Amino acid sequence: MWPKFELLTPSTISEASELSMSYGQNARYLAGGTDLFVQMHEKKLAMNYLIDLTGISDIAGINVLPDGSAKIGSLTTFTEIVNNDYI
Repeated sequence: MWPKFELLTPSTISEASELSMSYGQNARYLAGGTDLFVQMHEKKLAMNYLIDLTGISDIAGINVLPDGSAKIGSLTTFTEIVNNDYI
């Protein structure tokens, strides 16, 4: 049985940060969720709130910066990185 939690869905980085500050240790950010859900399923971790980051487009994708470096957003998948022509 899964522990009960409330899924929070911010649409900006600022909203996500405010939720994290409001709920403190009772909340975790959720991006992919693989590790988090395994820990919750095994009852190694119980959270009252999950802050779903997938609706924040500012933290997804790969952007090439003017200096030639690349910025990889936290929602970027491994497949996107591997298949990116620049990287």
